[in-house]
Amino acid sequence: MAQLLVNQTGQDNVLATLGTLVGGGTLDFYSGAIPATTTLAASGTVLATVAVPATPWTEAAGSTTIASGPWTTTGLTAAGSGTNATFARFVVGGVTMMQVDVGFGAQNGAWAATTAYASTGATVTASGNVYEVLKAGTSGATPPSSTFVSATGAASAAVSSGTSLVLTAAPAGLAVGQLIADTTTPASIAANTQVTVVSGTTLTLSNAIAGTIATTDTLTFSGISDGAVPGLVWGYLNAVPTIGMSSPSISNGSTLSVTAVTLSLNAANQG
Repeated sequence: MAQLLVNQTGQDNVLATLGTLVGGGTLDFYSGAIPATTTLAASGTVLATVAVPATPWTEAAGSTTIASGPWTTTGLTAAGSGTNATFARFVVGGVTMMQVDVGFGAQNGAWAATTAYASTGATVTASGNVYEVLKAGTSGATPPSSTFVSATGAASAAVSSGTSLVLTAAPAGLAVGQLIADTTTPASIAANTQVTVVSGTTLTLSNAIAGTIATTDTLTFSGISDGAVPGLVWGYLNAVPTIGMSSPSISNGSTLSVTAVTLSLNAANQG
C-alpha cells in the first residue's frame, strides 16, 4: 500500500474540516464499553451533554487547541453520585460524527502484563497513550510508554542472505523489537520480521533476508516491543483523539469542564 504524505498546511486543513463537521453539535459523554465504530449504537448511559461551539478548536502544527474553553455543563440524573465516563461522541443532527476516548477509560481494554494479544489492530491504553497490535504475541511485564511511530534507514552495502544487516546510519529511535520492512523491494524482507539485536549500525533480524536489499532501498522501522523478541509489537496511535476533563467522574448536577480536545495527525505521514 502506498504511503500518503500530507504537508503541515494540509494536516491543519484536515483538522479544521473535522471542526467544521462537529461545530454547533453536542459532545455526549457515556459510560460502558466503547463501540468499535461510530455506526454502532452507543453502549452504557449518557452521563452529560456539552454544547460544542461553532468553531470548536484552532489548528497548528498538526494538532488542535480548544477554542472558547473550557466547555462546561452539568451531570445528568443518570450519572448518579459519580460515574466514570469511558468515551464521548460528537453528535450533529442525531448523527455521530466522531467518537473519542476521554482519556480515563480504556479504548478496548487497559494493557495487561503477560497477556496474549492475538488480533492485529486490537487497541489498548497504557501509560496515558493508546496502542494497537501490529504483530500478535504476548505482552511483557512493563507496559509500553514510547511514542515512537516510524523511522527510515538504508543498507551500507547490498545484502541478499543471512540475518545480519548493516545500515549507513542508525535512525533516531531505532530499538530492539521493531518491525523492519523494505518499502522499495518488499519481498526482500518477510512480513513481521523484527530487529532482535542492535549493535551500532549492525542489526540482527528475526528472519533471514529473502531477496536483495540494495543500498538505494528504503528500510522502514516501526512499532514498539514490550516483551520477548521476536514477539508482540505495538503501534503508537497518536491519531486517536482524546478529551481532557476536569474529572473522570461525572455526578448528577455537578459541573463538568472540558479542558482540551486533542486531535493529532501522525507525524510520520508528514512530507
